[in-house]
Amino acid sequence: MYHRTFFYTRSAAKATFLPHKYLSSLTGTTSSGSRKKIEATLSDNIESINRITGLSTGKLNELKKVVQDNEINFNKSKKQLIEFRKKYENAVQERSQTQGEINILLQRKNEWNATDVERFSEICKKEHTSKESEKVAKQKCVDQEMLVDAQQNNFLQSLRLVYSEENMLAHKIRVVNTYVTWGLIALNTSIFLISTLLIEPNKRQQFEERVQQVVA
Repeated sequence: MYHRTFFYTRSAAKATFLPHKYLSSLTGTTSSGSRKKIEATLSDNIESINRITGLSTGKLNELKKVVQDNEINFNKSKKQLIEFRKKYENAVQERSQTQGEINILLQRKNEWNATDVERFSEICKKEHTSKESEKVAKQKCVDQEMLVDAQQNNFLQSLRLVYSEENMLAHKIRVVNTYVTWGLIALNTSIFLISTLLIEPNKRQQFEERVQQVVA
């Protein structure tokens, strides 16, 4: 967004408003260690100037880090929600199978023997356990869905903050560029006026004096 503005660049560690190649040209004739020190010093000084003028990207970088963290948490929560839903579906299916076995046994209740009675008792216990497991799995899904919704809201809110900060920073850069442009225009105009009204007349007067001296 900002690469078209003068003196803005972006590095892996942080962003500053001076081209990296310009830093390299300033330090190209020095040793590697000295060049790194000079570049670090220049970057720190430029970053200080950016903070004073409101052009520092420190806050923007912090907000982007928050977005990354929120996105990671949101994705982890979604994956965990999928796992909880699978467990809940398995619990429902297991309980349904148990209830089917109970119904089959009840249909021939008059023909039960000792084995069937024991089997019915075991299935009832299993059905009770499946019911509790289903209840717990369902509650976990509900809690996880609420967590996913909350983390999604945090993620979207952090994105909005980054977007707002980028727009604000872009506006500040446009304002600075405007002031600098008008400043350069004023400087060029002043130089032109000084040259036209002072320097050139003085040169002509000196030239005329030399010509008169030569003629005389």
